[in-house]
Order: sequence, then C-alpha cells, then structure tokens
Amino acid sequence: MADKDREKTPLAREDEALLDSLFAAAKDDAAADPTPDFMARVLADAEAAMPVSNPVAQAAEVPRASFVAKAVALLGGWQSVSGLAAATVAGVWIGVAAGPAMLQSDIGTSLIVSSEETYLSALDASYAFLGN
Repeated sequence: MADKDREKTPLAREDEALLDSLFAAAKDDAAADPTPDFMARVLADAEAAMPVSNPVAQAAEVPRASFVAKAVALLGGWQSVSGLAAATVAGVWIGVAAGPAMLQSDIGTSLIVSSEETYLSALDASYAFLGN
C-alpha cells in the first residue's frame, strides 16, 4: 500500500489554484459558520465525555521518628544494634561471672579501693595480661 502512495503525481498548478479558490470561498461564507447553539451543544457533549477528575489527595502527614528509631538508624539499623546488644550482654555476663577472680593481687584492689590517685601505667605488667 505504501508503494501505491509513491506513484501518485503531485497536483498541477491549475488544480492547486482551484483548491485555493474553493477554500477561500468557504472561509468567507457566513452560512458555513456554526451557530452559537450548535457550539454550545458540542461543548456540552465534550464536557460530558470528559473523564471526571479525582480530587487531589493531600499528602499524608509523615509521622516523626522517635528518638529510639533515630538512634537505631544512626547506629546502622537493627542488625548492628542487635550485635551491640549481644556484645553488651556477653560483657556484663563475663564481668559478673568472673567476680573476684578478675581482681588479681594489686591490680583490682588498687582500682577499686584507693585513697590516692592510681594510674594504669603505674600497674605491673600483669595488668595487660602480658605475663610477668
């Protein structure tokens, strides 16, 4: 079908002039103008055929995040916080279960009960569990 359209010859100059004169005559003809009643009916039909628009929904108010939610997000999410919680529980458990066994000789007693300032550098080498 497309090959048939290519075989058509363009209009001759006389035909173009004839069409131009017919279009000009139709444009100047007052009887060809649509009446206001007809235009009102066309517009009413067009409005009836238009889809009804839905009212724009207001954006839902975003609830503010609580302090705990912000802190969890800051620490990397619930996966990171659960790891930190497990490490904390394990540390407290080890600390409580060891009790007095952790207080070796001078190290524990000087850290817990002391009337003078104690610095970690003043403790012996066994403080860092490096041996004697």
